Amino acid sequence: MKILIAPNSFKESITSAEICDILTDELQKLINLDKIQIEKMPISDGGDGFLDSIEFSRKTERIFINLNFPYKTESINKTYFLLDKQKRTIYIESAKIIGLNLIPTEYRNPLEMNSKAIGDLLFWLHESEIKNEFDTIIIGIGGTATQDLGLGILIPFGLEAFRNGEKLEILPKFYQDFTELRLNEKIRNYPFKIKIVNDVENPLFGKTGTNYVFAKQKGILENEIHNLELGFENVVKLLEIKDLSNLTGAGGGISAIFQIYFNAEIISSTQFILNELGLSDKNEFDIVITGEGQFDFQTNNNKAPNVIRNFYKNKNLHIIYIFGNVIGNFEKLENETIYVLNDFFNNLANSKKFVKNGLVKVSKLISERITEITNARTI
Repeated sequence: MKILIAPNSFKESITSAEICDILTDELQKLINLDKIQIEKMPISDGGDGFLDSIEFSRKTERIFINLNFPYKTESINKTYFLLDKQKRTIYIESAKIIGLNLIPTEYRNPLEMNSKAIGDLLFWLHESEIKNEFDTIIIGIGGTATQDLGLGILIPFGLEAFRNGEKLEILPKFYQDFTELRLNEKIRNYPFKIKIVNDVENPLFGKTGTNYVFAKQKGILENEIHNLELGFENVVKLLEIKDLSNLTGAGGGISAIFQIYFNAEIISSTQFILNELGLSDKNEFDIVITGEGQFDFQTNNNKAPNVIRNFYKNKNLHIIYIFGNVIGNFEKLENETIYVLNDFFNNLANSKKFVKNGLVKVSKLISERITEITNARTI
């Protein structure tokens, strides 16, 4: 019995690599090792755990850097990115720079934050000692705390905002007030190829766009969302962006700025997981275990578990899903099993807090399910 463990990270709870280790350790305790062979593959669709999945799939070097957090604090974010010298590629995870997981609850106000720290890193790379060691930058976008249309990224490259001649901070709370935006055009000559992996495929504007779908999750009040949308529209008008049809809203709109000013290529989550992480080579399995923190309407929109489902749907194997929580109806197929960690706890907060304990509990159920599947196949 060959088993592949390929989960996505549970946002703000646990990384995909940690999930792989816990499930592997527990299943090895519970099942006769002579009967199973387990392979681990942490995956990511661009959000939390993006760098973990890269490190697991290939040899890279961690390069550490000090960046400012997106909220006002005297603390410094000591974070890192990855360099693959063989592929001449830099990998950056937005969640490690402006991620919601980095922001204390009391500071979660996206109207007061921007994505400047990502721009600082890109500008530093342009001037750094390692600039001759890479040609391409791949950025995983997801799990962000900011909702600033990515304008903060342009600050180190000279972006300034004004209201009737008065200079304003580039923060979403001022976006409706802007009457002029000035940007040094050298930004368009950034020397490295940028590719982005988006964890969602929502458009930039509208009821299915970044503000109406994600802003509330990040701490913006319901009655503020419409004004934020108007602020985005004002910014797009001032930047004289004509064609909005292909712009995506991942990361609070930062993917759109990468498309507009860095001519970024979008790598779909499916393409990234299959090709960059190598799922396309993982064919000979009997059971695949996957999942993520929450199943909701976004999951079937090329989120990591759905990429797994689509890849293996015509293969003769069983898929086991682990979700922290489920919102809506998960339409389970005949060859699928689903476990929800929230079922072990009395509320969602405890489910997140005791996620490792929940994974231990669900491992016992999974081991029993594996035994059932094994017995059924040997009859």
